[in-house]
Amino acid sequence: MIFDCLFEEDTSNVYIVGDDGNNVIIVDPGNNRNNHLIRHLEKLNVNVKAIFLTHGHYDHIEAVKDIKDKYKDAKIYIHYLEEEFLNNPKLNLSFRHLTNHDVIEYDYETISVTDNEIIDIVNLKIKVIHTPFHTRGSVCYLLLDKQILFSGDTLFYRSIGRSDLPTGNSKQIPSSLLKLAKLDEKINVYPGHGRKTTIEQEIKYNQYLRFIY
Repeated sequence: MIFDCLFEEDTSNVYIVGDDGNNVIIVDPGNNRNNHLIRHLEKLNVNVKAIFLTHGHYDHIEAVKDIKDKYKDAKIYIHYLEEEFLNNPKLNLSFRHLTNHDVIEYDYETISVTDNEIIDIVNLKIKVIHTPFHTRGSVCYLLLDKQILFSGDTLFYRSIGRSDLPTGNSKQIPSSLLKLAKLDEKINVYPGHGRKTTIEQEIKYNQYLRFIY
């Protein structure tokens, strides 16, 4: 299986994964400044079949255009409640953090995902777990049989995402985190920012999970 990650300081972590030759998916392509992400993909000699977005904030979607320009057949997967973020600079926050020239207003066709849906692609079975509170359409992607969870900005190492941005809702934190706390404790968690962790470690040491579990 191909598994590669770029842990970034000023944007989201980018994950590249696949189990079908050189065909891969990308989870949350944060940015491609200085063409570093495209160069990395070329070095890996992979073919990007799909882009999976955990949510629609600019720091998780900025490189979608560059990926689509190079891998034109790559499909974009995003929760149906989050689709508007791709073409709304106020929701995706690019109006606040990027220059006017770089404001994100994508008009790509997307594939909507829903809670508990299972997607079969590049020899991976990917389960969608809807975990709203950071945004209304935030999701985690669980690679079934691989013990890997991409948690976006829902769950971090001993912390969680904020809930005070547009469409965020702190009242949804307990129900969303409970979905993750009920997963196999051995699952490796790869978050949108920061270092990786496990469900077991978060149940033990993350005050937010300990409070609701």
